[in-house]
Amino acid sequence: MLKHPVLVRPAAGASKEPSPHKVKSRSVIVSNLRPNTAYRVDVVPVSRKRGTGPFATATVTTLSGPSCNPKAVPGKAQQVKATPSSSRNDRVTVTWAPNSGGGNGCVNGYRVEGFDASNGAKVVSINLGRDVEELNVNGLIPGTKYNFIVIAKSNAAYSSEATDKMSLSWQNGDPGICTQAYKIDAYQLKTGDRVIGTETGFSSYTLTKLVPGVEYAFTVAAVNSKGDSIPATAMSSTPKNRR
Repeated sequence: MLKHPVLVRPAAGASKEPSPHKVKSRSVIVSNLRPNTAYRVDVVPVSRKRGTGPFATATVTTLSGPSCNPKAVPGKAQQVKATPSSSRNDRVTVTWAPNSGGGNGCVNGYRVEGFDASNGAKVVSINLGRDVEELNVNGLIPGTKYNFIVIAKSNAAYSSEATDKMSLSWQNGDPGICTQAYKIDAYQLKTGDRVIGTETGFSSYTLTKLVPGVEYAFTVAAVNSKGDSIPATAMSSTPKNRR
């Protein structure tokens, strides 16, 4: 009975040791090859009586692999903007762009969520198709500030958008002055309540246990034996947790 060892090696490195696949049938499935790669395939007939016969050679190129991984978490939507309508005072147009890098999950849609910046109340949550990159949100209260997030979806998971954390970073305003530490305070913008007060010896800090979807004001002051500097101020909102 004839056996057909099938030898597979990259066409660009045909001198390398091939991977043998001994089969008795006239077909074989070779797996674990690289996508979009040319391979040289040698099929050698072998019999116990006659030994090795003339072999056939072919060059085959594997198909390109998928551009995304259906089991991976998708990357975040990019260039998310919320623009007030010029024709209606109760409308905001939210636009975004697909992620071009970072996170290779297969995006099959988006979820757009909007929140009242003063109290985190959800005002809109809608699922959209993967080809949609714009949404008009109507029925908002004129003169009110809102926060919007766009969450990419795949069959496996959502992109990570919601958080109760906020990372701050800064630079020393005067390198000639000795700074021993930095004092960080966080205030809920609507109420003015100080919710966090801490110090660090580094030029960055991650605040935790914030309320998702609420706008905060942050102050950072340099501290040494002479006292505190005039604090620098920044404002930002934590995205609302989608759960």
